[in-house]
Amino acid sequence: EKITPPESDNYRALVKTTLEHGICMWDVLSNVHSKQTHNKLRTGKRKATTSNDTTFEPPKPNDIQSLIQKYQSLSTICFIGAKAYKEFQTLFKGSEEMQTLELCVLPSSSPANCRISLDEKVKQWQDAILKAGVLLE
Repeated sequence: EKITPPESDNYRALVKTTLEHGICMWDVLSNVHSKQTHNKLRTGKRKATTSNDTTFEPPKPNDIQSLIQKYQSLSTICFIGAKAYKEFQTLFKGSEEMQTLELCVLPSSSPANCRISLDEKVKQWQDAILKAGVLLE
């Protein structure tokens, strides 16, 4: 079962504005929003599986290497949270395409991440966007 993003006018406007500024958002894992994968990543526990066990869906990487090959002007990948970065490193460590990219870890946008204030999260996100050379109006 998928956890679907909100389909509000605000969400559509955010996606449109983000893309217009040369920013792409894509999950490291194609099935990160399935409940089984989400629970595994959240808890860090891999449940033992058998051939007839359908309660666990192993993480499936998105084809990020093809994305990088297609959009060669891509210079920076920012990860929303340390778990996304760790999963990326596990899946793509040693990949030639990744050697030329700047990688940065942003604080999780989740309200559950209360270690830092919303203002500090916004500042870190803005700094990463400016460092990547994206001009915001």
